[in-house]
Amino acid sequence: MSHPVARPLRPLTEPERQELQRVSRAKSESMNRHQRAVALLAVADGMTFIEAARAAGWKVHDTVTRLIRRFNEGGLTALDDLPRSGHPRSYGPAERARIEQELLRSPDLKEDGTATWSLTTLQRSLRS
Repeated sequence: MSHPVARPLRPLTEPERQELQRVSRAKSESMNRHQRAVALLAVADGMTFIEAARAAGWKVHDTVTRLIRRFNEGGLTALDDLPRSGHPRSYGPAERARIEQELLRSPDLKEDGTATWSLTTLQRSLRS
Protein backbone atom coordinates (compact mmCIF):
# COMPACT_ATOMS: atom_id res chain seq x y z
CA MET A 1 0.00 0.00 0.00
CA SER A 2 1.61 3.25 -1.06
CA HIS A 3 1.18 6.47 0.89
CA PRO A 4 0.37 9.71 -0.89
CA VAL A 5 3.31 12.04 -1.25
CA ALA A 6 3.26 14.71 1.43
CA ARG A 7 2.84 18.14 -0.07
CA PRO A 8 4.77 21.02 1.46
CA LEU A 9 2.97 23.72 3.36
CA ARG A 10 2.20 26.69 1.13
CA PRO A 11 3.76 29.97 2.30
CA LEU A 12 1.82 31.65 5.09
CA THR A 13 0.47 35.14 4.60
CA GLU A 14 1.30 37.57 7.40
CA PRO A 15 -2.33 37.64 8.65
CA GLU A 16 -2.37 33.80 8.68
CA ARG A 17 0.89 33.68 10.65
CA GLN A 18 -0.45 36.22 13.14
CA GLU A 19 -3.68 34.25 13.63
CA LEU A 20 -1.80 30.96 14.04
CA GLN A 21 0.44 32.60 16.65
CA ARG A 22 -2.59 34.04 18.45
CA VAL A 23 -4.35 30.65 18.51
CA SER A 24 -1.20 28.86 19.67
CA ARG A 25 -0.91 31.22 22.67
CA ALA A 26 -4.57 31.80 23.56
CA LYS A 27 -5.78 30.10 26.74
CA SER A 28 -9.39 30.30 25.53
CA GLU A 29 -8.81 28.20 22.39
CA SER A 30 -9.70 24.51 22.28
CA MET A 31 -6.88 22.00 22.54
CA ASN A 32 -7.51 20.83 18.97
CA ARG A 33 -7.20 24.34 17.50
CA HIS A 34 -4.09 24.99 19.62
CA GLN A 35 -2.39 21.78 18.47
CA ARG A 36 -3.19 22.46 14.83
CA ALA A 37 -1.81 26.01 15.05
CA VAL A 38 1.38 24.77 16.76
CA ALA A 39 1.90 22.10 14.08
CA LEU A 40 1.35 24.51 11.20
CA LEU A 41 3.72 27.09 12.67
CA ALA A 42 6.33 24.41 13.30
CA VAL A 43 6.25 23.26 9.66
CA ALA A 44 6.24 26.88 8.44
CA ASP A 45 9.35 27.47 10.55
CA GLY A 46 11.20 24.55 8.94
CA MET A 47 10.50 21.59 11.22
CA THR A 48 9.92 18.17 9.71
CA PHE A 49 6.44 16.68 9.88
CA ILE A 50 7.63 14.33 12.64
CA GLU A 51 9.06 17.23 14.67
CA ALA A 52 5.88 19.27 14.12
CA ALA A 53 3.75 16.32 15.28
CA ARG A 54 5.80 16.04 18.47
CA ALA A 55 5.63 19.81 19.05
CA ALA A 56 1.83 19.58 18.80
CA GLY A 57 1.68 16.57 21.13
CA TRP A 58 0.81 14.01 18.47
CA LYS A 59 2.46 10.63 18.08
CA VAL A 60 2.26 10.28 14.29
CA HIS A 61 3.20 12.61 11.47
CA ASP A 62 0.22 11.52 9.34
CA THR A 63 -1.89 13.94 11.37
CA VAL A 64 0.37 16.78 10.22
CA THR A 65 0.19 15.56 6.62
CA ARG A 66 -3.62 15.66 6.68
CA LEU A 67 -3.60 19.06 8.42
CA ILE A 68 -1.29 20.56 5.80
CA ARG A 69 -3.49 19.23 3.01
CA ARG A 70 -6.52 20.85 4.67
CA PHE A 71 -4.65 24.11 5.24
CA ASN A 72 -3.38 24.29 1.66
CA GLU A 73 -6.95 23.80 0.40
CA GLY A 74 -8.92 25.89 2.90
CA GLY A 75 -6.56 28.15 4.82
CA LEU A 76 -7.32 28.85 8.48
CA THR A 77 -10.52 26.78 8.37
CA ALA A 78 -8.13 23.82 8.81
CA LEU A 79 -7.96 24.78 12.49
CA ASP A 80 -11.62 23.87 12.94
CA ASP A 81 -12.97 20.38 13.54
CA LEU A 82 -14.47 18.62 10.55
CA PRO A 83 -18.21 17.94 10.68
CA ARG A 84 -19.13 14.71 12.44
CA SER A 85 -21.04 11.95 10.71
CA GLY A 86 -24.66 11.29 11.49
CA HIS A 87 -27.70 13.48 11.82
CA PRO A 88 -26.84 16.80 13.47
CA ARG A 89 -28.50 17.62 16.76
CA SER A 90 -31.23 20.13 16.30
CA TYR A 91 -33.49 22.00 18.62
CA GLY A 92 -36.77 23.55 17.63
CA PRO A 93 -37.69 27.14 18.48
CA ALA A 94 -39.37 26.10 21.75
CA GLU A 95 -36.37 24.09 22.98
CA ARG A 96 -33.95 26.82 21.93
CA ALA A 97 -36.01 29.48 23.75
CA ARG A 98 -36.12 27.31 26.90
CA ILE A 99 -32.33 26.84 26.87
CA GLU A 100 -31.73 30.57 26.33
CA GLN A 101 -34.22 31.47 29.06
CA GLU A 102 -32.51 29.18 31.55
CA LEU A 103 -29.04 30.41 30.60
CA LEU A 104 -30.05 34.06 31.09
CA ARG A 105 -31.56 33.30 34.52
CA SER A 106 -29.20 33.77 37.46
CA PRO A 107 -28.92 30.44 39.28
CA ASP A 108 -30.29 30.20 42.80
CA LEU A 109 -27.81 28.65 45.21
CA LYS A 110 -30.53 26.87 47.21
CA GLU A 111 -32.61 25.68 44.24
CA ASP A 112 -29.85 24.99 41.68
CA GLY A 113 -27.02 24.09 44.04
CA THR A 114 -24.72 26.67 42.44
CA ALA A 115 -24.17 30.40 42.29
CA THR A 116 -22.82 30.26 38.72
CA TRP A 117 -23.74 28.08 35.75
CA SER A 118 -21.47 25.35 34.52
CA LEU A 119 -22.44 23.09 31.66
CA THR A 120 -23.26 20.31 34.12
CA THR A 121 -25.43 22.44 36.41
CA LEU A 122 -27.21 24.03 33.44
CA GLN A 123 -27.95 20.58 31.99
CA ARG A 124 -29.24 19.38 35.36
CA SER A 125 -31.51 22.42 35.64
CA LEU A 126 -32.88 21.97 32.12
CA ARG A 127 -33.59 18.28 32.73
CA SER A 128 -35.50 18.88 35.98
